[in-house]
Amino acid sequence: MRRLAASAARPGGVIIGIVDDDQEYEELVRILEPFRNLPIETGPVALSEEYLRMVAEVESAPENRSGADKTSVEIVFRHSREHFASARRAR
Repeated sequence: MRRLAASAARPGGVIIGIVDDDQEYEELVRILEPFRNLPIETGPVALSEEYLRMVAEVESAPENRSGADKTSVEIVFRHSREHFASARRAR
């Protein structure tokens, strides 16, 4: 059976690959176990004044206003849908 496998590539990083046997899968479980117990910090995100200013600037750009021509966006969406619809799995 093929399964995902991980190896510690560098401190704080994990490379995921494919494994074919249970021994490698068990190693993956062992490597990832410490990360399963890490607390995940949640809560409000503090946004800086500079960030909020940049967001306001982008939102107020003429091309982002209501009624602006968004034809280019529709073209990109259509091409993306066509591309991914024709994608096939590589083996």
